[in-house]
Amino acid sequence: MRLSGGRVAMIEVRLPYPPGANRLWRVARGKVIATDAAKNWKRETALRAKVAGVRPTKQAVAVEMVLHPRLTAKGVASQTRLDVDAPIKVTLDALQDVAYADDRQVLSVSSRIGSPIRDGGLTVRISAA
Repeated sequence: MRLSGGRVAMIEVRLPYPPGANRLWRVARGKVIATDAAKNWKRETALRAKVAGVRPTKQAVAVEMVLHPRLTAKGVASQTRLDVDAPIKVTLDALQDVAYADDRQVLSVSSRIGSPIRDGGLTVRISAA
């Protein structure tokens, strides 16, 4: 995380929309493990965050998530309804050790539907709490 006078500066990163809940985990030999889709998304999230300048902080943070519907070929928002709470847990977990040492440092989380973008996605803003 960028630091400014000892404080966390607000930083923003655009991410692909995370895999759906039923595509995050699978059971193999009696153990619950992350799917390849979940591992790939987490890896992509860490890479994009680092490129955006995100560095781990030990300070308390606030996280804002803006879910962007996919633009259709006609240039309008997809009618698929995005679930505003679906990406919260997986995104906070993916940013652990990338934006903060532990997700217990996250003191507030907000999530809302934003404007449509090509291929859809998720904008995450992290700032000092």
